[in-house]
Formats: sequence, structure tokens, C-alpha cells
Amino acid sequence: PGCIARRCFERPQAAPAKLPAKAGRGLAGGPGGAEDCNRQRELGVPSPCEAPHREHQRQGCLTYILDHQAVLHGQGLVGLLGETLSAQKPRGRCAGRRLIASLRRFRRATGFSEKGLFRFQVHEASFQTALNLARKWCTEQGCVSDAVQNPMGLMKRLKGQLSKILSAHTDDNGMVDYIAMGEDPALLQYELAVAELQLVNLAEMEPTTRRAFVINLYNAIVPHAFAKVGIANADLSRVAFFDGVSYLLGQHSDVPLSLNELENGVLRGNRNAPFHLRQPLGSGSPHLAAVLDCDHRIHFALNCGAKSCPPVKWFTSEALDEELRVVAMAWAEQEDNVKLDLAAKTLWLSMIISWYSKDFGSSKVEIANTIMQHTRGEKHDQFKELLKGDFQLKHMKYDWSTNTRRSHEFKGRNLRALLGF
Repeated sequence: PGCIARRCFERPQAAPAKLPAKAGRGLAGGPGGAEDCNRQRELGVPSPCEAPHREHQRQGCLTYILDHQAVLHGQGLVGLLGETLSAQKPRGRCAGRRLIASLRRFRRATGFSEKGLFRFQVHEASFQTALNLARKWCTEQGCVSDAVQNPMGLMKRLKGQLSKILSAHTDDNGMVDYIAMGEDPALLQYELAVAELQLVNLAEMEPTTRRAFVINLYNAIVPHAFAKVGIANADLSRVAFFDGVSYLLGQHSDVPLSLNELENGVLRGNRNAPFHLRQPLGSGSPHLAAVLDCDHRIHFALNCGAKSCPPVKWFTSEALDEELRVVAMAWAEQEDNVKLDLAAKTLWLSMIISWYSKDFGSSKVEIANTIMQHTRGEKHDQFKELLKGDFQLKHMKYDWSTNTRRSHEFKGRNLRALLGF
């Protein structure tokens, strides 16, 4: 059955030690508790009520060096499905009988073992590097649906869904409880919905649509990741965060695109990211066909979650150029981003301009002229005066603080493990 993950390993010979009942999280990742854990043991579920047991075995397609989390025995799987579905209305009971019959055929065909360990796809996705694998649309046998014909329409629907979840956990001061958001059942529904992006093919989009789509996607992935894997609070962990957090896009690709690859690979013409020595997309990457020419105005549209980032806006394929012009002008108006000191002959710019200086010009004069085109009024006149002679170019400190009220800390040690929050 499509909803059942493949068998990954046999049950270990030695049963792991028991943890206190409060350690259980429930079959669906809920709060757990003694009653929940006892019920899971009756169904033959060794974890998460039991202590994690480290394994390193290869059984066919999967290799895990992971905790035994959210798994259940074949016997418990059959019992759980039979008990749950048989309690439904006649239509549900019929579906349950078909599913159990499928499991029995699966047992005869593949050596299904009642002692084998299984995991539902939605739980297996917690151990993948991509955040949108709660439901798998494509396998080696093909996809369950055709490619998405209206990717911007899908992205708009997902944005509305995510905005409702964020709003539910945002207080009057605009601060977000990302821990509560990560535990909200509505986020699981969002993750099931966002899995449809696996059917989106970036390379087949018209360039303007692709640019708008990727900007909107990037701005949606960041808060999703904050709730799912936590927020990075140090330079090295930030590098790991943007390199590791990813989505799987494309029917014919099993290579996810990270935040770094979306920004620096697709949107910036495959230019090196700050503090990186290599191009984001290597010569063999299946995503090279999606690379766009760099438009420096994307830096006024992408929101990385920090306070010094531009605000999140929605971008359309129909009016993208005008929308980027407006956000660039709004960004340049802010003194926190662009400030001129004529007396000291100094131009102060956001650290974004330093990190991505290649996108704005090869010299301080070229960079100043690029920024000047997004200014007006008094600030524009100040630029003209400054450019009459020599000047200093300096950069302001970047504010990495976020809008979090509560959140997990992303440490970057092992993204796959952290996805199991």
C-alpha cells in the first residue's frame, strides 16, 4: 500500500531498556503519556515508548544510523489498521479489508515479517533531508499524479495555509512560538500539502515565473524549517542550516534543493554563496537547467528569518519587475540598510551588499551607482553629491535576531536526526 513505508531493518535481538512513560510521543507524534505508551506496547510498538536503540544495518534500500523512532512491528501494524479501519462506516470497513488483504499479499511477495519494523511515510519523512516528504508522490515505479500545471497557484494556496498556522502562534507583539507551531496538527496537514511540490518542475517554468516561484518558495521554507528543525544562533550552524534545509522538487529528480541552492544556485546564476568555495550546483546537478541570470533585486525580496532581512511579500509572474522595483526602493529608503554621511564622505550599506557584492558591482563606485538607482528625493541627491569625489564604503552590523518567542535551537550536527523533533 502506498501509505506504508518499506521495511528497513529487523527487530534487534536485545530489547532496549525502558524509559519513563512520559518519554512516549504517540504513533502520530503527539504528546504521549503513560496510557498512550501502554497502548503502543499492546500493539507491539517498541519506540518511542522504549529507549532509542542505535542500529547500523543495511536491508535493501535504506541505511539507518538513527534511533528507532515512530516504528511498529508488522503484527502491530496489521492490528492497528484492522482495529482502526474496521471501526469506521461500511465504506471504511471495506477499505480496511482491502488494505489488510494487500498486506497479506505483500507478506507472501516480499517475506513480510510480523517481527519486522515498519514506519508510515509521514514518519519516515522525519528522517529525510527534505522537509516536504511527508507524502511521497513519486517512486521508482512512477508518480501518483501528473506534473503541477499551475505552480504559482499551488504556491499561493500553500502560502495561505502556512500564514494561518503562523498567525495562530503569533502574539500581539509579532513574536512566534515555533515550538507550539511545530506541535500543531495543522503543520502536519501543511506538510502533507507541501509534498505536492515534488511534482513541480522548475526548468519547465518560464524564467519570470520561475524567479517569482522560487522567491516565494524560499520565504515559505524558512518559517517551516524554524518550526521543524529549530533556529541557528551561530555562524557555523547558520551555514549548516542554509546548506541542509531543503525541499524535493521535480518528478524526475531525487536530489533536493537546499535554501543555499535555491538562492545562490537558481536565483543568482549558480554563484558561490558567502563563505563557500564551490558553486552550489555542481556539473552533474539535475537542477542546472533551472539556473537563472542574477537580478540583484532578489536580495531585497528574500527573507532569511532575521530582523535585518527584507519583509516577506508575495511576488507574481505577471508583475514581478514592478514588484521587485518597489521592494528595492523600500529597502533603500531604510536607514538601517543605506545611510550616507556626507561630512565624513562615507557610504554605509547593509552587510547583505558586502556578502553579495559581486551582484552589485566590481568596485565601490559601481556598487554605489547600483544602490542609487533605487533611491529618490534627498537620499538620491546625497548619492550624487557623494559620487563627485572619493568616499569610504562601510557596512553595518547585521541583526540576526528573529521573531521567535520560543524555538528549538538548530545545532547542525545531524539534520536528519533533528527533523525528528
